Formats: sequence, C-alpha cells, structure tokens
Amino acid sequence: MRIMVNFGTKEAVVKFRPLVVILVCLILSLLSGCSSPPEEKPRFKPAATVTPKSEAQEERTTTPVVRLEKEEPMVPLHGNVKSYVIRDARQLVPGLLADAALGDLVLENDAVKVVIRRPDPSLPAMPPSGAIIDISNQKSQADYLNYFETIPDVETTDTKIRFERVDAFLVENQTTARLSLSGWLSSASSEEENHTTDSANSASAQKPKVRVTTTYELPKDAPYLLITTTFVNESTSIVSLAPADYIDWGEGVSFTEGFGIGGTGTPVSSTWVGTFVDDFSAGVCLPGNKPLTSVSSGRYTVALALEGLPSEQVVLRAPTPTPLAAEPTYQSSSPIKFTPSLPITSPRPETMYSPTARTLPTMIPPQRGETEYNKALPQPLHPTNTLQTAREKSTSVTAETSHRQFLSASSLVAKKSELFDAELHTESLGGGVNSKDKSETAVSDSSTSSPKKTRIQLKPGEKFVFTRYLIIGDRKLSRVSEQVFKLKGIQTGTIAGVVVEEHTNKPIAGAEIRISGGPSWNEKFAPRAFTKTLTGADGTFLVRLPYGNYYLTAHKVGREMIAAGQKIALFRKSPEQYVGLVLSKESVLQVAVSDPEAATSAPLPARVSVIAKPGTEPIDWGYGPGSSPAVRNVAYMPYGAASLPLTPGNYRVYISRGPEYEAIEQDVVITRGTTQKIVTTLPRAYRPAGMISVDLGVMTTASAVSLLTPTDLVVMAACEGVSVLVTGDFDKATDLSKTISQLQLEKYVKCLPGMRFVVSGRGATANVLVYPVIGETETKLREFRSRTRDYSPDVFLAELRKEFPNLVIEIDQGLHPMFGYLAPIPFDEQFKKYKEEDVPPPDFHAIQVLNGKCVGEFHDILDRYFDLAIKRTRWHEPAPALTPLGSSMARLPYGTEVGYPRVYVLTIHDTLDRFTDQDLAQAIVNQRVIVTNSLFPKLLAYAPATRNYSAQPGDVVDTGTTGALPMKINILAASWVSLSNFDLTWNGKTVRRIQVMPVNRVLRYPVRKQPDADVQYVYVDGDGFANLIAFSNRKSLSPIVPASLPDFGGDVWPIAWTGPIFVDQDRNGKIYIPAESPESGKKNTLPSQTGPH
Repeated sequence: MRIMVNFGTKEAVVKFRPLVVILVCLILSLLSGCSSPPEEKPRFKPAATVTPKSEAQEERTTTPVVRLEKEEPMVPLHGNVKSYVIRDARQLVPGLLADAALGDLVLENDAVKVVIRRPDPSLPAMPPSGAIIDISNQKSQADYLNYFETIPDVETTDTKIRFERVDAFLVENQTTARLSLSGWLSSASSEEENHTTDSANSASAQKPKVRVTTTYELPKDAPYLLITTTFVNESTSIVSLAPADYIDWGEGVSFTEGFGIGGTGTPVSSTWVGTFVDDFSAGVCLPGNKPLTSVSSGRYTVALALEGLPSEQVVLRAPTPTPLAAEPTYQSSSPIKFTPSLPITSPRPETMYSPTARTLPTMIPPQRGETEYNKALPQPLHPTNTLQTAREKSTSVTAETSHRQFLSASSLVAKKSELFDAELHTESLGGGVNSKDKSETAVSDSSTSSPKKTRIQLKPGEKFVFTRYLIIGDRKLSRVSEQVFKLKGIQTGTIAGVVVEEHTNKPIAGAEIRISGGPSWNEKFAPRAFTKTLTGADGTFLVRLPYGNYYLTAHKVGREMIAAGQKIALFRKSPEQYVGLVLSKESVLQVAVSDPEAATSAPLPARVSVIAKPGTEPIDWGYGPGSSPAVRNVAYMPYGAASLPLTPGNYRVYISRGPEYEAIEQDVVITRGTTQKIVTTLPRAYRPAGMISVDLGVMTTASAVSLLTPTDLVVMAACEGVSVLVTGDFDKATDLSKTISQLQLEKYVKCLPGMRFVVSGRGATANVLVYPVIGETETKLREFRSRTRDYSPDVFLAELRKEFPNLVIEIDQGLHPMFGYLAPIPFDEQFKKYKEEDVPPPDFHAIQVLNGKCVGEFHDILDRYFDLAIKRTRWHEPAPALTPLGSSMARLPYGTEVGYPRVYVLTIHDTLDRFTDQDLAQAIVNQRVIVTNSLFPKLLAYAPATRNYSAQPGDVVDTGTTGALPMKINILAASWVSLSNFDLTWNGKTVRRIQVMPVNRVLRYPVRKQPDADVQYVYVDGDGFANLIAFSNRKSLSPIVPASLPDFGGDVWPIAWTGPIFVDQDRNGKIYIPAESPESGKKNTLPSQTGPH
C-alpha cells in the first residue's frame, strides 16, 4: 500500500512492505526530506507487521494522500454573518439543555451559532441574563452547553453581574456580528433585603458603583467568539475583584490540555480548557502568551481572568437546581481528590463521553421470511445520543493506559457530587462567602501559594478589561486546539500519517487518533492527554502541534491497536513527522430477534443496548445528524437483525421492545477479528386488550429543535413497541405515513398528524399541541395562526377552541420557565391550590403531566392538574374535563426516546387497521387513558347499574347510599420493571397508599391469590374522581431506559397512572366538587355546569 504525503510542490510516496512499523516510519521520514540530527531523532515503538501484497493487489489499492496545506473547514464557509432576536420557534436550537427562548439574542455565522440570554429582570435567575445559554457548530447543530457566565468575584457567591440593557446589537461592515450588554455589580443578599424597602431606596441599593460591559464579537467564517468584559469603578473607594468565567459544560465534561478529562479539582495553569462530546467540542483561552488558570471538576470549569491563584483552598459547592431540575437526592459529603498525572479511575460506574468516530451497525431487512446477515445497505436512522455508564478498571500508570482518559469522565460526573459551583474562598467585595450557604466541602489544597497577582484593586475611575476566546469545533478536538495555537501565536509542527487494517492494509476511515504528551513531557512520567483528531475517508490524518514530545494511538469501535502506540518528537529543525498505525480486523456481534407468537420464525423489531463490563471501554456508535440506526450504546433493529461492531472485551447485551415485552439479557465476550452471534426470541409479557399505545407530539427535523428525521421516528417507534405516532412539529402537520410505507413497517406503526404552536404575549407563553390534523385542517390552522400571531395565550386558546371544536388541545411543558403556560401563574405550594381569580380559562382538553424523562417535575405538575380539574367542575359555563397525559416529545436521537412515556387509549378499535383519528380524539377528551413509562395499571370501579366491575377511566358511577367506591386494581409489569407502591387518590389527595411486596411474575398486584385480594375501597361524601398512581423506588429503568441528565433527575424510575373514574354521588348527571372554605373547612355551594364528557 502507498502513502502519498503532499506539501504543495513536494510529494513523497511510501509503500507498506512486510516490515515493522519502525521501518515504515523511518522510510517516511527519509522520503519526506525532513531528516533530523541523531540526538533529536524521533523514537518509535514497533507497532505491527503488515502482510505483503502482490503487485497486482498493490495496483488496485487506493493511494492515501496526506495533504499538508490548509485543512478543510468544519463546514463550507460563504462569508455569512448575522445578529438577530429569536421571534418564533423556527429559530430555536436543538439539544437536551437548549435554553433559547423567544426574545433571546443570537450571533451566527456559517460555522457557529451562539445564543445569549436577553437582559430582563422578569426572567428566571437561571440561566443568568447576559450569559451564553446555547452554542453549537453548524455541522451537528446540537447544543450541549448549560451556560457560560462571567462572575465578578470567584471568592464570593454574593456578588453578581446584573445586565440591564443592550448597548449595541449589529453586524459591523458585514464582517463581525457584535452584541454589547451593560449593567452593574449587584449583591444578591442586598436584593433580598430590598424587597422589604420602598422602590426609591431599592433603586440605589441595587446599583453598586461598578459598571460592567460585556461584548461578544463573532467574525465571519471564524469558529470562535471574542468575549470582552470591562469593569469600571465609578465609586469613590477602592473595589477588589477576582473575575472569572463560570462554565457549566452541560452534557460534556471538562478537558484541560495536559491534564485530560474531568479536571483535577485544583487550580492548574494550561494553554486552554474545554470540553468535547459527540460531534461537538469547545475551548477557552486567553489572548497572547498568557496562560489560563482554571479549576475544573466534572462538567464544571472556572476560568480565571488573572494568572495568580486567589486562594490555596478550592471549595466546591452544590448549586441551586434550575426550575426544571429535580431536587438533588444526595450530595457530596467527603473530599474528592485527583492526582493530575494519573489516569482518572473510579470504584463505581462512570459516565462516559467518547466522541470517537462512528462504526455504524448494519440494519438488515427481512430476506424471504428468514433472518440473514449482511444482505442490505444500512437504513438512514440517526437515533439518540445518550449517557452510557461503565466501570473503569484501575491500571498501572503507563503511556498506553493514560490514553483511557479520553474515554472516561471523572467520577464526579457519575455521582451527584458533580453538581458543584467552583468557589475560591477569601474575603472580597460583597462580604466574602455567603453566610447563608452551609453546603461547602473542601476538596484539595494547592501545595504552594501563587506569587502572581491574585486580585485586582480598582481605584476610583479605573477599569479592568477581561478578554478571552471561546472556540467551537466538532468531533475533531484538534480543530479547537489548532485554533488556540493560531490565536495565541504558538509555533507548531505537523504530524501526519495513516491508519490501516492488519493483513489487508486497507485504510480505516473515522479512526480516532489520541495524542498525549506535549512541550513539557520529558518521558519521566506518563504522558497526559493533549488533543485528538480523526482519520479521513482515505484513512489519513494530519494534526498541528507545538514543538515537543508526543505519544499517538489509534482507536475505533470494533477494532483494537496492534502493538503499542508511537512516540514522536517535533522540533524546529524537523517540524513534520509521519506515523503509520495499524488496527485489527473488525470484531462484530450479530443479533437476530424473532417473534415467538408468530406461526413461523418472523423477525421482530427490537432495540439492543450494549453495556461494557469493568475493564472494557464503553461502546460509542456516535450521535448526530446522519447517524445510522445506532446511537452511543443503543442500536435499533426495525427488521429484527443487526450487525454491530464491538471492540474486543466483555459486554452485557440487553434486547428489549418497550414495557409490553420482556428483556433478554446476555453476556458476550468479543475477541479480536471474530464474529459472535445472538439468536433469540423476545417473549411478550402482557397484551393490553382493548387498548393501543400512542406517543403524542413527537418532532421531526421540520422543527428547529429536532434532529430526528421521519425515518428515525418510525424506526424508533417500531423498535420500542409504540403503535401510533402523533406528530407535533412547529407550525406544520407532518405525516409519516409515506415513510412508514417506504420502510414496510405498516404492521407495527401508524401516524396521525398533529401541529404545535408557541404562543407568546402579555407576559405569558404557551407550548400548544393540537391533533389530529387531517385533510384541510392544516391549511385552516396556518391561516388561523397568521391571524392570531399577536394574541396572548389565553385569547389564542379560546379562539382556537371555538374555531376548531373537533381538535384536541393540549398544553405541553406547562412549568417550563420560558415556555410554560402555568409557570407564571401563582400557586400555593402548601395547600396545593390556585386562587380562583388566577385559574386559566378551561380552553384546553389535556395537560402534559410527564415530559419525557423529567420525572422530577411530575408531582409539581400533577398538583396543578388536580386543582385545575377540580375547579373546572365549578366553572361558570360548560367546560371540558382535563386529561392528564404524558409523552416523550421525542426530538433527539438520545435522551428523548420514543415511547417513554406513552399513552394507552381505551378503544374498541385496538388494531392499527381499524384505529382512526376520531378514536384518538374521543379517548383523550373522555379521559379513557393510561399513561406509563413501564408499569401497566388497570383500574375498574364497581358499577351498580351492571353489578360488576365494569367502570373504566373516564366513566361515571353512582355509589348509591353506601358512600363507598369499590375498585379492582391489577398492576402488571415485565421482569425488568419494579413496583414498590401505588396510591389511590380522591380529588387529588392520596387516601390510600399500598406498599407492594416484590413478586417474580407479570401480575405484580395483587400479591395474594385470595378472592377480592385486588379490591380496594375509597369512601366518598360527594361528587369527585379517583385516580390510581403506581410507581417504584426500588429499581430504576436503567439500562433499558437510559438515565436522563442530572438536571432532570438522573435515573428514570417506573411511574404510571390512570385517567379518573368519576362519582356522581347526588345523581344529578353532573360532577360538582365544592370549594373548601379556608376559615372553616366547610364546602361552599355553587351551581354546577360541567362534568366529564
């Protein structure tokens, strides 16, 4: 095989012969004309022998060319640059942590999109006004950042910047988009005190005389943002500050050049600090020759403005959760220390983020009723990006093991103790550490105090300017590091090479080249992670690095290195070096799943989750637009079979298909260059008769917030056992029927189009989903939307209900801080009630109680649902009953999986060929639903008219004179789902909580087999409604349902509930629930006008 190295006018052609890699590299060096002095020759380790080819074979082999001229940009560049305000949903950003909302400010060019939270005191405190809240490259488009905030003093939690206005927001000379914000330093404690003072006094108290201006500048075609913050002392006394940037990398994990993944928990000095995850990377550096002093731990980084260390002690503090976050279940209670020179290991599972290039599994369609391998091209599915946990084994410190830092995140990421603010504690402006904060935990001490300047002392009239760069890249972390070197003027050399397969010499595309060492590495200690890059389609790579010693290894899912990596020395007299790296033949796991209930062995759609065992690197099949049927560690098999590349090691494989099916669990050992097989059937745990499963409001790439194509959604639904998809794209009714037909999955999936609107006005915003949108309804809805563009949500909903009476109107994300219709409405958390005058009009039929995996916010929304449902029975005019729903809002390949949760609608048309849009609408409006992410509760009430247990959710029964409501309760679950409790509620209050003993069968309750063991009673004294809520705190749904981010509660726990069964105690044909008098607790009497439909 030949390698051609191109230096513009200089070319070198190198052949792989049956020599060890040491000879390959020496020949490369000689042919390039870059000889080096004997004492400075790069040192190579033998890598592997490459099998010789015949001359005929060599002629047919493609010659890889390594071009050392300017590298291709991340995306095509056309000189576009713009600044704008987000006005509608088409300008939002995809990502689990995307925070962009209407009114936020955007800087965008062909490479990068940056969203800054607008200055507005009425907005939630988190993320902060003026902070960078979303950032993405235009290649993957996904946002991973939580927020990037400038803080005036790292030694206090009390002082913050309060931006008040936008000074400039424009594109200058069509070259640079610029945003300038101004405000003042403000004390959080003084603001609390100001709430009790008059407005005249508070105005002056909230404005300490230190003016702050932050300017964001985005040049055209540049992959970086220039950030400049200026502090001006307008007071009459000296002000002491220690400015820094506080960065929450979100889904990423901190990376420090020369120290690797996860941070050390102590202040360190480096050229830059950043993150990488999937097809996204980012870095921060200071201009010129200034080193960057930073403190990183887990996903958090504090980048200091000054070189000195403001304190010898670094204290990490758990921050206050955002409104969407669940309360932390536990916090760090003991110091966590890391040794910077060692690979970071942990005695417990860690969250892995490995943005390695994808080796894509193959989706295999059925072949004449049989399952065959490797018979068809992959189908274009980019399923979701997710967190995979695996245990990192402890190893001795060697050059090879140090590279595992690229794959393992710090143990702080796997534990809730990662939720830290980095604080450096000394006295400062604002009174030092906030005395109200008692949750600080000392982590480690610097060995010596820094002699450099640690704080700035601003005299009256003086100013301090803090300038830094935020660089954005993709899967190639080297794009970030090379841009840093260019911005700082650091001289670099070049390492180029090729990665080939053993024996065949075929070039390997998408291999990850991990580079450790650096200018300070003298080989007396293990090399630390420095950067990494990827091979191109022809297997070649090129990376520019500062002069120094480096150690290179190649990695790709399904393969392993042959022999050791390569040591390379870059120096001024020999600035180019060449490397040949060899990987093994691909190792593969073939999986085939069939339906045991079929008359013949028929393939069954399913999904496969692969968990690496301790000592084996976690699997990462990639993530992002264009990914195929696998994402991170999950593969989808719409045709019941797949061929999955797996790196040699030990794995546990889970095969599943939603809560109706059991999960197959099997351990496999993968060896180099071999193929293993799993051929199995997937038994059904239970079959819900008279019901059909639905996921409401899923989104495609027709919406700006989604990265899922129609094919993605259909394949995921088939593999997760979801029968009906109701789409919910913004301002568009997407019909997936054509895609379903093209994929030949009509047997498993059906689509009913829906439509979503973001409505904002008069201080309120609502995320409104309507369905089913059939025929000409879409055109009429678009015309309606154009007429009501300026309407407030309440007026919009009233007009929508009046003009489209046959549509189901649902409120999604009700408590979202920016899009939540219910978020700004005052709610009494103690008594779980709205004030009568605050209740929103009853112009919607349903409310999303569970949004995907955000189980942490379930009870907050459930409390509001119960009170709204009760108050609707007292409304002054007929109003629809309110249905509590849950949906995945699937929009990303990973993290918003289709079907978690899902709605089972009760219908006599319980097959796809008979189920219609009217069946769906009637079931939702009449509350004939069961909502679940795993458990399957069945609730039947005794109906005196039929003298049996026949009343289902949505029905109305009469308890007669007994005042007792007998109910039959059955709860079913597959073996991978746990059940610990269920609650019976009456008018929103828990009247009975039953703890359920574990049993090893599908019917989890009743446990006893005696007659009437499944009967429970609720005693009533008036009209009302009963619900059943089943849940578990014994075992989460992982790994079948991957955990959500810690911001949204982490592990996903089993939960399910039924629609209400109503009681008409007074037999007047209406449901009326009187209000309780706050003074006496007695019921008020008001005329009833409504009831369930």
